[in-house]
Amino acid sequence: MALNDKYTKGENELDDVLSIATTDKLGADPRWEEKPNESLHVGIFGVGSGGSIASYPKTYNNKVYFGSCDHNFYCLNAEAGIQVWKFETKDIILAATLVENGIVYLGSYDKNFYALSAETGKQIWKTELDSPIFCGANIYKNLVYVGSLGGTFYALDALKGAIIWEFHTGQPIISFPEIYDNKVFFGSFNNKFYALDILTGQEKWVYKTNGAIMSDISCKDDTIYFGCNDKNLYSLDAKTGRVKWKFHGKSIIFSSYQAAYKNSVYFTDWSRNVFCLDKNTGQVKWIYKMDDNAVAGTRVYDDVVYVGCMDKNLYAIDANTGQLIRKFKTLDMVTASPAFQDGILYFGSWDCNLYALKTDGELKWKFTTSNPLPSPVSIDPAVFESKHPKFVWESTGSTPDQYRQRQLDSVGGSVYSSKSSAYIKKNRYTEGGSRYT
Repeated sequence: MALNDKYTKGENELDDVLSIATTDKLGADPRWEEKPNESLHVGIFGVGSGGSIASYPKTYNNKVYFGSCDHNFYCLNAEAGIQVWKFETKDIILAATLVENGIVYLGSYDKNFYALSAETGKQIWKTELDSPIFCGANIYKNLVYVGSLGGTFYALDALKGAIIWEFHTGQPIISFPEIYDNKVFFGSFNNKFYALDILTGQEKWVYKTNGAIMSDISCKDDTIYFGCNDKNLYSLDAKTGRVKWKFHGKSIIFSSYQAAYKNSVYFTDWSRNVFCLDKNTGQVKWIYKMDDNAVAGTRVYDDVVYVGCMDKNLYAIDANTGQLIRKFKTLDMVTASPAFQDGILYFGSWDCNLYALKTDGELKWKFTTSNPLPSPVSIDPAVFESKHPKFVWESTGSTPDQYRQRQLDSVGGSVYSSKSSAYIKKNRYTEGGSRYT
């Protein structure tokens, strides 16, 4: 059986693009209304105190920048891994780092979006948003763009932090915003993918999917690529929002990044697969099966695909053939993709270390955050596997047990399944998630 016989490639569905005129005035498209037996699965994503690294690092001027669950944001010397400075926020940092024109931009779970001097770490400004920040930011000229877990998408003045405009989706935004052709693109848990005017925030077009959009976005050659909880990887025309093709897989696609590289697009799904598709047709070129699922997205450097995995490894896979080149083992799950500079890749692990590796797999150095104990985490995988997940997002400075009890009181009843408990135990955490074992 050919590879493509196992998966389906959808046709162009032009009607899925909702114009500005119809999006708000006509209400929900009946084709996408939730059926009575498709109840929302309410689940908890909780992270407790610890030194784990879950955010993408960023390299800039021979330094590497990253945030940690110990509430700190770090700047290291890229050559030696020595700390240059650190900046403390009031909660965990999961968002990817942005550095531009000597300024570091970062979001924290403390609801603040910060601008720091890349050289000294001194705060330039901070702006409080409506809710915690999970996704990374992007920048165009003097505007910085970022989404919140409260469902608001912001454009901020890059120099002063003032809110220039905001756009409300009503559901969490965790996808990294992409900028192209005077538009800013992002997805929401409300099953919609947006293209907004980069200066005014006005809708240019909206595409309606059949599941929450949790993945980041990649843009190449007038085409937008993103994954969805409806198990599709979408290829949309960046100008019009019309479907070029969509690839239907076996499981949800919520990995943090889909890499468009040369003539291919690379991504992971929740069935342990790494895919390589033809970026023009959506046809499968190869599939690699990992030993566990990947939350981290794919990054490609010098014809090698790098993927962090929950089996504690960073995988290096030949981008052309799909053959495994090597794996680098850490002490805990790897939930973010690496950054690259001058033949060195930098990535964090849940084991509280930032690693610097040569491309041949040799360890150059590693840096341990201020708290060497990994952050306890409570995750209900059934939520991630749902088309229509509903999350209770919050972190805790103590333990997820206290956090969970507060949320159980607020939503009523148990939101944890036995599957969730087994999953947490599998990752070396106790059922309550309060003690690393």
